[in-house]
This record gives sequence, structure tokens and C-alpha cells, in this order.
Amino acid sequence: MASLAEDILIVDDEPDARLILKLILRRVLRYPVREASSGAEALELVCQQTPRLIILDLTMPDLDGVTFLQQVRANDGMAKIPVVVFTTYPLTEQQVKDLCIPAGMVIQKGNIKADKLGEIILSALDGDRLLM
Repeated sequence: MASLAEDILIVDDEPDARLILKLILRRVLRYPVREASSGAEALELVCQQTPRLIILDLTMPDLDGVTFLQQVRANDGMAKIPVVVFTTYPLTEQQVKDLCIPAGMVIQKGNIKADKLGEIILSALDGDRLLM
């Protein structure tokens, strides 16, 4: 089983999206960050060291975010990792339910300010709203 890290894993195939998230996490929240540009790379990183939180894009080549999340949730040692979905596309209530994440942990790209993103990430790290 992977050891627990005190970092946040950003999983997104868009370098600009990873950069924005990384800047917010490092400067505003002062959290260390690891990055993956695909679900396959992220799965490898999660298996090496379990992050405190995953920020996940759903639409990626190779291994998409939904499949990545299913594989993480299927592993007892990783099933409880909090996940914030950071996506371009709006999700239906059913899609959010199917992902097994609280609705408040879904963020649409381009529609959120840094301070609000920080609040959501802190809430996810706090764990109060994560009933999985």
C-alpha cells in the first residue's frame, strides 16, 4: 500500500489548468503539489504515494478521469482519498452521484475565482463534507 503524502495531486492534460491550480495551491493555500497529465500517470503516482487530495479533470486522453476515479475507488487503500472534479463540462446530478463525490466538490473551469477555489479545496481537505 502507498504511503500517505501531505500533498495535492493535480490531474489534468491541460498545462495551463495545472499551472493555475498549482499557483493557487502553493501561493494561496501553501500546499505542496504533484502533477499528472493523464489518468495513467496519476494512477502511477497515487500508487507510489497517496495524496491528501486529488483535483481531477474528467476529459483526458489515455485514461480518462472517470476511469481513473473508478480504479482509485476500487482500491481499499485509496478509496477514501477526497476528490475535487475540475472540469470544462457541466455535470448532471446523476453524473455527480455516479462519481461518488459531493456535489460541492465539482468545479467548472473558467467559472470560479481563486478564493472560492481555495475554500472548496480547504473544505475537501477538512473532510466534513466527504461522506464516501
